[in-house]
Amino acid sequence: MLVVRDLTVHYQGVCALERVNFSLESGQLVGVVGPNGAGKSTLLKSMLGLVTSQRGSIRYDGHPLIQQRQKVAYVPQRSQIDWNYPITVKNVVMLAQMQQQGFWQFPTRQARQMVKRALMQVDLWDLRDRHIRELSGGQQQRVFLARSLAQQANIFFFDEPFNGVDQKTKEIFYSILQELKEQNKTLLIVSHDLGDTLNYYDQLILINRSILATGLPKQVLTPENFYQAYGHPLNLLSA
Repeated sequence: MLVVRDLTVHYQGVCALERVNFSLESGQLVGVVGPNGAGKSTLLKSMLGLVTSQRGSIRYDGHPLIQQRQKVAYVPQRSQIDWNYPITVKNVVMLAQMQQQGFWQFPTRQARQMVKRALMQVDLWDLRDRHIRELSGGQQQRVFLARSLAQQANIFFFDEPFNGVDQKTKEIFYSILQELKEQNKTLLIVSHDLGDTLNYYDQLILINRSILATGLPKQVLTPENFYQAYGHPLNLLSA
């Protein structure tokens, strides 16, 4: 169980998150939705200790998550990655294994096999020696999905993974997410997509600086909740 309690984050005196409370069970795909500027990305970063929180706790299996960072795979937004950095597809994924065995150690046979398996899962093994800047947007996103798989984490955080990707990448993502669910992983995805992709989520968290609703998608995105979050009426889900 991953539990967030009373999480509060301020940027230069401006409230980004205010007393956020929720819990995540393993084996479920949970989506975080809300308008631009609602604090969705900040939520992931603060849970990982990448931004400073003024108050609150994040615990996994009863212990602070910050002390268990090796159990968390984080895939940031594509806009936050330097795609001109001189590194190949294979070596991006290998970084996940090197974090565990040490950056100055030659990759073990097991590590190389893990990287190959991850790249084959996302259908990029044939492009393993390409520079990451030579890939399409969807292929680039799949590289970092492969890196998260090679990390063999218990918890997976994805920030806008479907933004600007092709249909093949979406299908690969959803297939792998289903496999991770079956492996009882904890899965949290930030998304702005309020279309058909909502059907893939077991639970939703609706946020606009604070938690407005949690539960099944049809329970969360009611006309009332939607108006409270976005400021205009829209009924996305049929009865």
